[in-house]
Amino acid sequence: MSIGVSVQIQRSVSVPAVRPKVLQVLEATGAGTAAYISDLLLNMDLSAFEVSFAFSPIRADERFSNCLQQIARRGIRVYEIPMQRNIRPLEDARALRDLYRLISEQRFDVVHAHSSKAGFLARLAAKLANPAIRTVYSPHAIAISINRKYWYLECFAGLLTNVVLGVSRSEHQELATYEFVPRSKLRYATAGIHLAAYTGSFGGRELRERIGIPKDTVLIGSAGRITAQKDPSTFLKAAAEVLKMGVSAHFVWAGDGDLKPSAYRLARNLGIEQNVTLLGYCSDVRPFLDAIDIFCLASRYESFGYVTCEAMAMGKPVVATNVSGSNELVQHGETGYLVKVGDTQGLAVALQRLAFDGELRRRMGGAGRERAQKYYDLRRMVREIEQVYRELLYQAHEVRREQSSAGVIALVNRS
Repeated sequence: MSIGVSVQIQRSVSVPAVRPKVLQVLEATGAGTAAYISDLLLNMDLSAFEVSFAFSPIRADERFSNCLQQIARRGIRVYEIPMQRNIRPLEDARALRDLYRLISEQRFDVVHAHSSKAGFLARLAAKLANPAIRTVYSPHAIAISINRKYWYLECFAGLLTNVVLGVSRSEHQELATYEFVPRSKLRYATAGIHLAAYTGSFGGRELRERIGIPKDTVLIGSAGRITAQKDPSTFLKAAAEVLKMGVSAHFVWAGDGDLKPSAYRLARNLGIEQNVTLLGYCSDVRPFLDAIDIFCLASRYESFGYVTCEAMAMGKPVVATNVSGSNELVQHGETGYLVKVGDTQGLAVALQRLAFDGELRRRMGGAGRERAQKYYDLRRMVREIEQVYRELLYQAHEVRREQSSAGVIALVNRS
């Protein structure tokens, strides 16, 4: 199966001698979106593109802050523009003003906006500054999937958009069902990771010892921000069911979030508090992934699923909900299992099957590693995104050339 960008370039597209100016814009500077933009900025070809980055510092996590220093050292110009996650008219107006000023002054050729808030503000600011600017929007799990009322906002913003770029083939397919832009504007470039960074040992044994996990206990882990999206309630309820099935298991979560206190309370109410460890925020998830035997993700929605891909790259079998991103990464019955969203019992049965069968875990984990190595390489992702920019720049050049030719013809006819 071929996985990649759904852009077909019929003619050779080259970048002009003067480097095109590309602005990346992000509000959600944490978790998967932060990993995505960091990897993109750290690996774009700066000999071909002059790259700038506008971000909101409000939700930036430690991992992103460390990457930000590396981004700046590459010579990428970095601009802080505070943006709020929720709709707040006054703050949103200020952010729109600041983005408009930045884009007007720097005269960017391409503006690539990521996630819902920056996606809306940056596209609007770009077209207000200059309608000729090419705009790209990567939703990273579109807001419509949370609340259908956002469909109207996305339809309006779609009028300001040249390309809506999904981060996975399955997200691309999901975006098509919402019909907020013509299908001709939809593309995808499947996300990827630094595969070599997930080869080897990363102190998993030491982490197990620190938590106090005996060798014969199966360690089942989940990761990400402890929010409604990741559905910690279903994960913990499934954990209780697995323990009732007689499995000697411990459950660990790497991440922080608004629902962490309620997750503690639920574990206590379920009587599994002694079998659950919430590690909190981890700037490097590799020791966690090295330690676990099974990775589990009970998300209500995803766009790609970075930590799932990282778990596969480290040879871990995965049990996940059948949502965009996860259902592209995980091959049901081959690299793990997919279950319905909110299906506590289905999640528990799949975890129990893997927990009782070490050979099955090894086989599925190995298949997952092979799949990650075959399809989810970061270098390919970056090349495909750059090709989208080249296509847009070529189209803009052709439009200007046709307009210039039309102007010359009109002038000749008048004379």
